[in-house]
Amino acid sequence: MAIKRPGAYVALAANYADDEAIMEAGEYAELLYVRILAYCGRTPKTEGWISDKQIRTRLGLELIPEVGPETAPESRANRLAEVGLLVREGNGYRVKSWLRWNRGWEEILRTRSQDRDRKNAPTSGNTGTRTGNKTGSATGRGTGIQHSETETETETDISSSKAASSRLSEPDRFDEFWDTYGKKVDRKGSERKWNQALKKPGITADLLIAAAREYVTWEREHNDASGKYVMDPFKWLHNERWNDERASREATGDSTGAWQRPVSPPSVPPKFVDDPAGYQRWLADWNAGKPVIDANGNTVTKEVRQ
Repeated sequence: MAIKRPGAYVALAANYADDEAIMEAGEYAELLYVRILAYCGRTPKTEGWISDKQIRTRLGLELIPEVGPETAPESRANRLAEVGLLVREGNGYRVKSWLRWNRGWEEILRTRSQDRDRKNAPTSGNTGTRTGNKTGSATGRGTGIQHSETETETETDISSSKAASSRLSEPDRFDEFWDTYGKKVDRKGSERKWNQALKKPGITADLLIAAAREYVTWEREHNDASGKYVMDPFKWLHNERWNDERASREATGDSTGAWQRPVSPPSVPPKFVDDPAGYQRWLADWNAGKPVIDANGNTVTKEVRQ
Protein backbone atom coordinates (compact mmCIF):
# COMPACT_ATOMS: atom_id res chain seq x y z
CA MET A 1 0.00 0.00 0.00
CA ALA A 2 1.41 3.38 -0.98
CA ILE A 3 2.24 5.84 1.76
CA LYS A 4 0.10 8.95 1.54
CA ARG A 5 2.20 12.10 1.70
CA PRO A 6 0.55 15.42 2.58
CA GLY A 7 0.78 17.93 -0.23
CA ALA A 8 3.92 18.58 -2.27
CA TYR A 9 7.17 16.87 -1.35
CA VAL A 10 10.60 16.22 -2.72
CA ALA A 11 12.80 13.31 -1.71
CA LEU A 12 16.56 13.16 -1.27
CA ALA A 13 18.69 10.06 -1.06
CA ALA A 14 19.71 9.48 2.55
CA ASN A 15 23.34 9.70 1.48
CA TYR A 16 22.98 12.82 -0.67
CA ALA A 17 25.49 14.73 1.47
CA ASP A 18 28.17 12.26 0.32
CA ASP A 19 27.68 13.26 -3.31
CA GLU A 20 30.95 14.68 -4.63
CA ALA A 21 29.27 17.65 -6.32
CA ILE A 22 27.45 18.58 -3.11
CA MET A 23 30.67 18.40 -1.11
CA GLU A 24 32.52 20.45 -3.70
CA ALA A 25 29.78 23.10 -3.79
CA GLY A 26 30.06 23.81 -0.05
CA GLU A 27 27.49 24.15 2.70
CA TYR A 28 26.06 27.52 1.62
CA ALA A 29 25.41 26.30 -1.92
CA GLU A 30 24.08 23.01 -0.55
CA LEU A 31 21.39 24.82 1.45
CA LEU A 32 20.32 26.75 -1.65
CA TYR A 33 20.17 23.52 -3.65
CA VAL A 34 17.87 21.84 -1.12
CA ARG A 35 15.56 24.86 -1.12
CA ILE A 36 15.51 24.95 -4.92
CA LEU A 37 14.46 21.29 -4.91
CA ALA A 38 11.66 22.09 -2.46
CA TYR A 39 10.52 25.07 -4.54
CA CYS A 40 10.46 23.02 -7.75
CA GLY A 41 8.65 20.21 -5.94
CA ARG A 42 5.75 22.50 -5.12
CA THR A 43 5.76 24.11 -8.60
CA PRO A 44 5.86 21.05 -10.90
CA LYS A 45 5.03 23.11 -13.98
CA THR A 46 8.59 24.46 -13.88
CA GLU A 47 10.12 20.98 -14.37
CA GLY A 48 13.08 21.95 -12.20
CA TRP A 49 13.50 25.55 -13.42
CA ILE A 50 13.73 28.59 -11.14
CA SER A 51 14.35 32.23 -12.05
CA ASP A 52 17.12 34.46 -10.72
CA LYS A 53 14.55 36.65 -8.99
CA GLN A 54 12.93 33.71 -7.26
CA ILE A 55 16.34 32.57 -6.04
CA ARG A 56 16.91 36.01 -4.55
CA THR A 57 13.46 36.60 -3.10
CA ARG A 58 11.54 33.35 -2.58
CA LEU A 59 13.94 31.01 -0.82
CA GLY A 60 14.67 32.93 2.37
CA LEU A 61 18.42 33.22 1.80
CA GLU A 62 20.41 36.44 1.91
CA LEU A 63 23.99 37.62 1.81
CA ILE A 64 25.83 37.07 5.11
CA PRO A 65 28.12 40.14 5.18
CA GLU A 66 30.40 38.88 7.92
CA VAL A 67 31.11 35.68 5.95
CA GLY A 68 31.62 37.08 2.47
CA PRO A 69 30.19 37.45 -1.06
CA GLU A 70 30.08 33.69 -1.62
CA THR A 71 26.97 33.61 0.61
CA ALA A 72 24.94 35.82 -1.76
CA PRO A 73 22.13 33.76 -3.35
CA GLU A 74 23.38 34.43 -6.87
CA SER A 75 26.91 33.37 -5.89
CA ARG A 76 25.57 30.14 -4.39
CA ALA A 77 23.59 29.42 -7.58
CA ASN A 78 26.64 30.09 -9.72
CA ARG A 79 28.64 27.68 -7.58
CA LEU A 80 26.00 24.97 -8.06
CA ALA A 81 26.26 25.49 -11.81
CA GLU A 82 30.04 25.22 -11.64
CA VAL A 83 29.85 21.78 -10.01
CA GLY A 84 27.17 20.59 -12.43
CA LEU A 85 24.09 20.49 -10.20
CA LEU A 86 22.35 23.40 -11.96
CA VAL A 87 22.36 24.46 -15.61
CA ARG A 88 22.02 28.09 -16.66
CA GLU A 89 18.85 28.52 -18.73
CA GLY A 90 17.53 31.94 -19.74
CA ASN A 91 17.16 34.22 -16.72
CA GLY A 92 17.38 31.36 -14.28
CA TYR A 93 18.64 27.85 -13.63
CA ARG A 94 17.36 24.31 -14.11
CA VAL A 95 18.14 21.39 -11.82
CA LYS A 96 20.21 19.24 -14.15
CA SER A 97 18.86 15.86 -13.03
CA TRP A 98 15.26 16.92 -12.33
CA LEU A 99 13.59 14.99 -15.15
CA ARG A 100 15.71 11.96 -14.39
CA TRP A 101 14.04 11.54 -11.00
CA ASN A 102 10.77 13.43 -11.46
CA ARG A 103 7.92 13.26 -13.93
CA GLY A 104 7.48 16.03 -16.45
CA TRP A 105 4.42 18.26 -16.34
CA GLU A 106 2.77 16.59 -19.34
CA GLU A 107 3.19 13.18 -17.73
CA ILE A 108 1.68 14.44 -14.48
CA LEU A 109 -1.36 15.79 -16.35
CA ARG A 110 -1.69 12.55 -18.31
CA THR A 111 -1.58 10.52 -15.10
CA ARG A 112 -4.23 12.72 -13.50
CA SER A 113 -6.45 12.35 -16.55
CA GLN A 114 -6.10 8.56 -16.40
CA ASP A 115 -6.83 8.71 -12.70
CA ARG A 116 -10.06 10.64 -13.27
CA ASP A 117 -11.13 8.24 -16.01
CA ARG A 118 -10.49 5.28 -13.74
CA LYS A 119 -12.45 6.79 -10.87
CA ASN A 120 -15.36 7.62 -13.16
CA ALA A 121 -15.38 4.18 -14.81
CA PRO A 122 -18.51 2.02 -14.15
CA THR A 123 -18.17 -0.60 -11.41
CA SER A 124 -18.02 -4.25 -12.45
CA GLY A 125 -21.08 -6.40 -11.63
CA ASN A 126 -21.68 -7.37 -8.04
CA THR A 127 -18.08 -7.11 -6.90
CA GLY A 128 -18.42 -3.40 -6.26
CA THR A 129 -14.86 -2.76 -7.43
CA ARG A 130 -13.73 -0.37 -10.08
CA THR A 131 -12.19 -1.69 -13.26
CA GLY A 132 -8.47 -1.30 -13.77
CA ASN A 133 -5.71 -2.11 -11.34
CA LYS A 134 -3.67 0.53 -9.60
CA THR A 135 -0.03 -0.22 -10.22
CA GLY A 136 3.29 1.52 -9.98
CA SER A 137 6.38 1.51 -7.85
CA ALA A 138 8.80 3.94 -6.29
CA THR A 139 11.92 4.45 -8.36
CA GLY A 140 15.02 6.59 -8.14
CA ARG A 141 17.45 4.19 -6.45
CA GLY A 142 21.17 4.63 -6.83
CA THR A 143 24.01 6.76 -5.58
CA GLY A 144 24.13 10.53 -5.51
CA ILE A 145 21.13 12.82 -5.49
CA GLN A 146 17.63 11.34 -5.45
CA HIS A 147 14.71 13.69 -6.00
CA SER A 148 10.96 13.01 -6.00
CA GLU A 149 10.14 9.31 -6.18
CA THR A 150 7.55 7.92 -8.58
CA GLU A 151 4.43 6.97 -6.64
CA THR A 152 1.42 4.86 -7.56
CA GLU A 153 -0.71 6.10 -10.43
CA THR A 154 -3.13 7.61 -7.96
CA GLU A 155 -0.37 9.67 -6.35
CA THR A 156 1.60 12.32 -8.21
CA ASP A 157 4.37 14.63 -7.09
CA ILE A 158 1.70 16.88 -5.63
CA SER A 159 -0.18 13.95 -4.31
CA SER A 160 -3.34 15.39 -2.88
CA SER A 161 -6.58 16.15 -4.65
CA LYS A 162 -6.57 19.48 -2.84
CA ALA A 163 -3.34 20.49 -4.64
CA ALA A 164 -4.77 19.41 -8.00
CA SER A 165 -7.96 21.32 -7.33
CA SER A 166 -5.96 24.40 -6.43
CA ARG A 167 -4.04 24.24 -9.72
CA LEU A 168 -7.14 23.77 -11.81
CA SER A 169 -8.92 26.67 -10.12
CA GLU A 170 -5.97 29.10 -10.30
CA PRO A 171 -7.40 31.08 -13.25
CA ASP A 172 -10.53 31.65 -11.17
CA ARG A 173 -8.43 33.75 -8.80
CA PHE A 174 -8.41 36.54 -11.35
CA ASP A 175 -11.17 38.26 -9.36
CA GLU A 176 -8.84 38.36 -6.36
CA PHE A 177 -6.10 39.88 -8.52
CA TRP A 178 -8.58 42.36 -10.04
CA ASP A 179 -9.72 43.58 -6.63
CA THR A 180 -6.16 43.74 -5.30
CA TYR A 181 -4.94 45.77 -8.25
CA GLY A 182 -7.75 48.26 -7.86
CA LYS A 183 -7.42 50.02 -11.22
CA LYS A 184 -10.25 48.31 -13.05
CA VAL A 185 -9.55 49.01 -16.72
CA ASP A 186 -9.92 46.49 -19.61
CA ARG A 187 -11.00 43.50 -17.58
CA LYS A 188 -11.37 41.18 -20.59
CA GLY A 189 -7.89 41.89 -21.93
CA SER A 190 -6.37 41.75 -18.46
CA GLU A 191 -7.95 38.37 -17.75
CA ARG A 192 -6.53 37.02 -21.00
CA LYS A 193 -3.05 38.23 -20.01
CA TRP A 194 -3.55 36.76 -16.54
CA ASN A 195 -4.25 33.33 -17.97
CA GLN A 196 -1.25 33.61 -20.28
CA ALA A 197 0.99 34.59 -17.38
CA LEU A 198 -0.03 31.53 -15.38
CA LYS A 199 1.29 29.29 -18.17
CA LYS A 200 4.82 30.64 -17.76
CA PRO A 201 7.36 28.58 -15.77
CA GLY A 202 7.31 29.37 -12.07
CA ILE A 203 4.40 31.82 -12.24
CA THR A 204 1.55 31.24 -9.79
CA ALA A 205 -1.56 33.15 -8.80
CA ASP A 206 -0.03 33.82 -5.37
CA LEU A 207 3.05 35.38 -6.96
CA LEU A 208 1.04 37.64 -9.30
CA ILE A 209 -1.33 38.81 -6.60
CA ALA A 210 1.47 39.53 -4.13
CA ALA A 211 3.55 41.37 -6.76
CA ALA A 212 0.54 43.44 -7.84
CA ARG A 213 -0.26 44.38 -4.25
CA GLU A 214 3.31 45.45 -3.64
CA TYR A 215 3.51 47.43 -6.89
CA VAL A 216 0.29 49.35 -6.29
CA THR A 217 1.23 50.05 -2.66
CA TRP A 218 4.63 51.36 -3.71
CA GLU A 219 3.17 53.63 -6.40
CA ARG A 220 0.59 55.10 -4.03
CA GLU A 221 3.16 55.75 -1.32
CA HIS A 222 5.93 57.15 -3.51
CA ASN A 223 4.23 58.83 -6.46
CA ASP A 224 0.58 59.70 -5.88
CA ALA A 225 -1.80 58.53 -3.18
CA SER A 226 -4.70 58.51 -5.64
CA GLY A 227 -2.94 55.91 -7.75
CA LYS A 228 -3.08 57.96 -10.94
CA TYR A 229 0.38 56.73 -11.96
CA VAL A 230 -0.51 53.07 -11.53
CA MET A 231 -0.38 51.50 -14.98
CA ASP A 232 -3.35 49.61 -16.39
CA PRO A 233 -3.46 45.96 -15.27
CA PHE A 234 -3.33 44.74 -18.89
CA LYS A 235 -0.05 46.56 -19.46
CA TRP A 236 1.36 45.42 -16.10
CA LEU A 237 0.69 41.79 -16.99
CA HIS A 238 1.74 42.12 -20.64
CA ASN A 239 5.12 43.63 -19.69
CA GLU A 240 5.66 41.01 -16.94
CA ARG A 241 6.11 43.72 -14.35
CA TRP A 242 5.93 41.15 -11.58
CA ASN A 243 9.64 40.67 -12.37
CA ASP A 244 10.50 44.29 -11.53
CA GLU A 245 13.35 44.75 -9.08
CA ARG A 246 11.97 46.86 -6.27
CA ALA A 247 13.37 47.92 -2.97
CA SER A 248 13.59 45.18 -0.37
CA ARG A 249 10.47 45.00 1.79
CA GLU A 250 11.18 45.27 5.48
CA ALA A 251 8.92 44.13 8.31
CA THR A 252 6.74 47.11 9.21
CA GLY A 253 4.44 45.53 11.74
CA ASP A 254 1.36 46.29 9.67
CA SER A 255 -0.59 44.36 7.04
CA THR A 256 -0.11 46.78 4.16
CA GLY A 257 3.13 45.28 2.93
CA ALA A 258 4.57 48.80 2.57
CA TRP A 259 7.85 49.07 0.67
CA GLN A 260 11.03 50.62 2.02
CA ARG A 261 14.33 51.28 0.33
CA PRO A 262 16.91 48.55 0.90
CA VAL A 263 18.74 48.42 4.23
CA SER A 264 20.47 45.06 3.63
CA PRO A 265 23.28 44.79 1.05
CA PRO A 266 22.12 44.38 -2.57
CA SER A 267 23.19 41.52 -4.86
CA VAL A 268 26.97 41.26 -4.92
CA PRO A 269 28.83 41.72 -8.24
CA PRO A 270 30.42 38.38 -9.24
CA LYS A 271 33.87 39.97 -9.51
CA PHE A 272 34.09 40.18 -5.72
CA VAL A 273 33.82 36.40 -5.23
CA ASP A 274 37.57 36.15 -5.86
CA ASP A 275 38.41 39.59 -4.44
CA PRO A 276 37.76 39.63 -0.66
CA ALA A 277 39.49 42.99 -0.19
CA GLY A 278 37.38 44.55 -2.94
CA TYR A 279 34.26 43.07 -1.40
CA GLN A 280 35.09 44.61 1.98
CA ARG A 281 35.54 48.04 0.38
CA TRP A 282 32.25 47.58 -1.51
CA LEU A 283 30.47 46.62 1.70
CA ALA A 284 32.03 49.51 3.63
CA ASP A 285 30.83 51.97 0.98
CA TRP A 286 27.33 50.50 1.19
CA ASN A 287 27.21 50.75 4.98
CA ALA A 288 28.48 54.33 4.76
CA GLY A 289 25.56 55.27 2.51
CA LYS A 290 27.69 55.68 -0.61
CA PRO A 291 26.36 54.56 -4.02
CA VAL A 292 27.51 51.08 -5.05
CA ILE A 293 27.03 48.92 -8.14
CA ASP A 294 25.00 45.72 -7.67
CA ALA A 295 25.24 42.44 -9.61
CA ASN A 296 22.90 43.78 -12.32
CA GLY A 297 24.97 46.91 -12.93
CA ASN A 298 22.50 49.18 -11.13
CA THR A 299 23.62 51.97 -8.83
CA VAL A 300 21.98 51.59 -5.42
CA THR A 301 22.27 53.45 -2.12
CA LYS A 302 21.52 52.47 1.44
CA GLU A 303 18.64 54.75 2.43
CA VAL A 304 15.67 54.13 4.68
CA ARG A 305 12.41 55.94 4.01
CA GLN A 306 11.19 57.69 7.15
